Amino acid sequence: MPANDSGRVRELLNRDETMEAIDPLIVDGLNVTEQIRLLEDQGYTIIPDFLTNTQVSELKTAFNTDLPMTEMRAIGTESGRTWRANNFLAKTRAADYLFMNPRLRAIVQNFLADRTQINITTLFNALPGETKKFLHQDDGLWPIPRPHPHFLCNALIALDDFGVENGATHLVPYIHQWHDLEVDQSAQTIQVEMKAGSMVLRAGAMWHAGGANTSQPERMGVFILQGVSYLRPQEPQLISVPAEVVKTLPEKMQRLLGYTVSVSGLMVAIRSMC
Repeated sequence: MPANDSGRVRELLNRDETMEAIDPLIVDGLNVTEQIRLLEDQGYTIIPDFLTNTQVSELKTAFNTDLPMTEMRAIGTESGRTWRANNFLAKTRAADYLFMNPRLRAIVQNFLADRTQINITTLFNALPGETKKFLHQDDGLWPIPRPHPHFLCNALIALDDFGVENGATHLVPYIHQWHDLEVDQSAQTIQVEMKAGSMVLRAGAMWHAGGANTSQPERMGVFILQGVSYLRPQEPQLISVPAEVVKTLPEKMQRLLGYTVSVSGLMVAIRSMC
């Protein structure tokens, strides 16, 4: 089954069959069907060894060289101990291959839709002394009543080991299915412990928060937030990434930045008449 057979996984999961009876979509050794099932069920999934140790080292070197970072005081913390670099696609080409990774593309397109776009690109580093942030939902950006279709599929790639002591991300499993609840800061959470090079993906409705770094090791990671193409992104790539940079990128990358035409019902009708 080809990696770009978007929607095939959703179709399979909707059938009244057991997972054992389904011919799964496998991309570069990863069972994408199972990852989609986990996203739909518990709201998140972890992919170990998404990057090699060499790739992690090269990314950290490039980010430390190319991306100036500034402190962020937001989402419930005033410590100033988290530093961020937003909009990194305008500043470096070192991470382009992450967006084109066949495993990530297959998961995002089957969880959301054929046509997706980048919502946010962020490098962050949680330094010793950082406090726990507030639980929040990334898809609360759009004032659309719940329940609604999935708007976002968000990836967090660890560039350092994530552990409890250095503030591994807090999640509230299954909460994305409870559409009538307001975010509760007292909700019981788990923390996503994973090795550098691993990736956790979560639904946009998942309650989550960065943890407190009570240790000495820093915690660096990359956010790649992708959403459906029919909603305005939080970080509009059409104006964030300079046109002269866009011209140098492959067509698939340009489409993720928003350089594409939406396939509306009218366009489908017109094509059917031709």
